[in-house]
Amino acid sequence: MSEEDTPQLDIDPTEMDFVDRSEIALQKMRDVVKGNFFHPLTDVELISYEEVFLEFEAQLHLKLHTERSEKFTATMPPGVFKVNSATELDNKCDKEIEKVTTAEAPLEALKEEIFKREDKGYFWNNERLKLSLNPISFLREEPCQECRGQKYKECKDCGGRGHIRCAVCGGNNPKQCGSCKGKGEKQCIKCATKGKRECHQCRAIGRVNHITMVQLFAETRFSYNKEDIPEVAIPVIERLAEKLLTKGHAMYALSDDIKAKTKDDSESFMTITYEIKLPLGDAIFRVGDEKIPALLFGYKSALLDVPPFLERYMLGPFNEIREAALGQGHIPTKIRAATFQTRLTNEAVVGVATQGAGVTERKLKHDYSIALEPQFIHNLVKATRIALDKMMTKPQMIGLMFGLIPSFILTLIYVFVLSGSGTNEVEPFRL
Repeated sequence: MSEEDTPQLDIDPTEMDFVDRSEIALQKMRDVVKGNFFHPLTDVELISYEEVFLEFEAQLHLKLHTERSEKFTATMPPGVFKVNSATELDNKCDKEIEKVTTAEAPLEALKEEIFKREDKGYFWNNERLKLSLNPISFLREEPCQECRGQKYKECKDCGGRGHIRCAVCGGNNPKQCGSCKGKGEKQCIKCATKGKRECHQCRAIGRVNHITMVQLFAETRFSYNKEDIPEVAIPVIERLAEKLLTKGHAMYALSDDIKAKTKDDSESFMTITYEIKLPLGDAIFRVGDEKIPALLFGYKSALLDVPPFLERYMLGPFNEIREAALGQGHIPTKIRAATFQTRLTNEAVVGVATQGAGVTERKLKHDYSIALEPQFIHNLVKATRIALDKMMTKPQMIGLMFGLIPSFILTLIYVFVLSGSGTNEVEPFRL
């Protein structure tokens, strides 16, 4: 199980600092080795465990970003600022934006919108938030570009002549045409023989209102202090991103005040500060005769940086399946032999046979996110799929499935009965 999906701890957050995470770490390791050559009680032991609380500060900086859009209209929309030039527009725009970014109400509204989200804006980087404000609109009068300020435009129907060719005779035999009465052309009804028509852009005024609308956005930049964070924890914090908070791996406190512009950070109009706290444990296990180091991360006790120690123990059953995939030996016998040896190979064979390779691979990578490399699981599932594909006949498949039933039952007995005998059951928290 990955650190993102570890189950919720059923405990009061105020008491989470006092949880014995060494027991959780030990149970996690036992869950992984169950049915895989090791007995979880006699072969797994926690040799040492040291825990510290990691505390650091993170900040979300909000920088103002503006987007302009233009339109032309002959009307005067409400709520616009009238300006006389582009220079005056820019100056007026800067002043209005300054009012918005220093006024308390818009900033509080933005803060409230951010804090309503589950992630509280944590780890937002290079994102854009639209401010819940109407665009700031400016108006300046300009000569109409459509009619060049002349109020009228040449009639497109008659080409400015005021008359159009007769549609009946086409002007070829006007004397005999009753429609044009021998003239060969008729009056243009579109322009009433004037040869020009009112400009629809400016409504025959000659000038238009140039509207510039400025929409305000907040661009985010996230940063946190890495100086006091152990190097091994930084990739985990980066990978989890907002899930560090939303999945409960860390506790946090938010600043109550909004920090506006400062000399040190003049580009940000608002800064939100997060005080982050999480446990970090350094564990060493004994698995068989081998010492296995691990990192316990966060309040969800995710086990990280565990070397893939199970792989060398899995080579025997893996080779059985690989040889079956290559067509070496009796395929059903080799597959059954592999499934009887470990829980992993049993889950791989039964999973591929019943659910398919894709689903099985995702599940095994989820359940064995420690102690095995993803590539090893991929190779195992791939070899299992090829080996099963070679058993194309229905009788062979039926025989194999019946042969797998005892191994599956034995694995269940081992995992859920034998491994739990004589112990106080601990709720497993796998990676």
